[in-house]
Amino acid sequence: MIAQEELGGLYEIKVEGGKVYLRISPALEEIKADLDDIQEELHHIDADYLPERLLEIYENASDTFELLCDEEVTDYQFSVELTPSAGGAHLSIHPPYDSPESRLTIDRLEEELSKAGVVQGIMRDVLQKMLDEHMENEPVLVARGRKPIDGKDGYLQLVYGAENQTDQDDVLQVNHRDMHFLTNVKAGDVLVNIIPPTKGKNGYNVKGVPLAAKPGRKCVIFPGRHTAFNADRTQIVAAKAGFVILFNHKISIENILRVKNIDASVGNLNFDGIVYVDGNVEDGYTVNASMRIEVTGSVGKAILMTDGEVKVGNGILGARVKAKQSVRASFVSDSQIEAGRNVVIKEYIINSNVSAGKIIHITDTEGFFHGGNCHAGNYVNIPNVGSNKIGDETMVEVGLDPDTRLHFKNLESDIRQNFYNFRKTKKNLLVLQAAREKRGTLPPEHENAFVQMAEVVQKLRDDSIKDIAEWRRTVDIIKTEHSKDGGIVFIPGSIYPGAIVKIRRMHHHVSMPVARAVFLSTKGRIQMQDYDEAIRFYRRFFT
Repeated sequence: MIAQEELGGLYEIKVEGGKVYLRISPALEEIKADLDDIQEELHHIDADYLPERLLEIYENASDTFELLCDEEVTDYQFSVELTPSAGGAHLSIHPPYDSPESRLTIDRLEEELSKAGVVQGIMRDVLQKMLDEHMENEPVLVARGRKPIDGKDGYLQLVYGAENQTDQDDVLQVNHRDMHFLTNVKAGDVLVNIIPPTKGKNGYNVKGVPLAAKPGRKCVIFPGRHTAFNADRTQIVAAKAGFVILFNHKISIENILRVKNIDASVGNLNFDGIVYVDGNVEDGYTVNASMRIEVTGSVGKAILMTDGEVKVGNGILGARVKAKQSVRASFVSDSQIEAGRNVVIKEYIINSNVSAGKIIHITDTEGFFHGGNCHAGNYVNIPNVGSNKIGDETMVEVGLDPDTRLHFKNLESDIRQNFYNFRKTKKNLLVLQAAREKRGTLPPEHENAFVQMAEVVQKLRDDSIKDIAEWRRTVDIIKTEHSKDGGIVFIPGSIYPGAIVKIRRMHHHVSMPVARAVFLSTKGRIQMQDYDEAIRFYRRFFT
């Protein structure tokens, strides 16, 4: 069945430059243009043609414009062509052979453009130039739309010149830079200026259709411990004296405890802030810091625990380390490591159990893992796994652990509870505020309640913003895990017989040496891909 719009395209008549052109399409499913329809349209435009020439073009059906006859033209003719998406318009002026009936003016040109739908962005100076210089029988750009100008993203002006050291939002990216200590500040100092995004400037095409600009994205940062927004939320200021730390989308003021070594002269440490050890942590001691632990030397058979990050300059030897953020060290031996985000090791991991919520990465090209278990939520990148000499069990595992899923559910519960408390408290606050505005003042006990409610509402709001941001980051982790069907194991070097690759509940026992491989789950089973082919796609996940 031939559609009506297809029938309409079986022929076309064009008048240009005082001449009449005819295009006949080949027969479509044995249906050809109707000759009577063509003659009727030619009669309508008073074309003076030879019937023999019309029949020749009709029978030829070349699907190209062919000259039929000259047109007896006594006035100017115009043709208007629009660029793709109507971003611009070209005008051609075709004068008559004899003297025109009327004088050509800019108003006339604008009228012809309007007939073609061109109503905006018309360049009158170009139209005037066409008239002055008799620019005829050639297309001239006479109207131009305006492209939308997208808004600029918001950004941070760190007053003390700190470099933002947060992990990237993409759950597969690892940022190997250190988190630095910033300048010592006092209460009331401005820590960061929050520059808002711009809306951008809308554009239009020559038909007057508006083209919307994309607004810039807001830069996300939250006040952490001992910091707060100013009244209009354009700055974060210090609420107490201390050292400025910028980490994981938060800026906070923390205390720093510096010690030479953790040994008998110091004993166990439990510190609200950052512990900086300019030496070693000896066997048998415990260090618990709320924000961060940094050791320039090595850690023996000790316990390190923090809500932030652990960084060890040399090795971790027989220790138990637990960090809610990342763990970084030169090497790990006979240890238990648990990190909420990433574990980044320079040289090797041997006879250890290492768990990371997101990523485990050994960065040295000759680095290796042997003996024990390495489990990451998203991906593992270890140059060499197992050994061709020693047969200790070595397992590399990817896929979200139950703790991450539980954390996600708890976040959702907290967000719902905070929202409920926020609405309830704000409703009571508005009642007191209305009474305050009506009477001009409140009894002291009611005034105190008003102030306390206002503080609670602000805290609930800030807590909800933080929880939602963390919820979104966790959603990204879960989405990545699902999109990769459990996670990915990158082996840029070799994996040896006896090693086990586990993705979710599926196991792959390596029976022969394999070089430069990627293991991932597809259609319910573990598959192996060539490393060089896979890395071209996944390279964007590395920094």
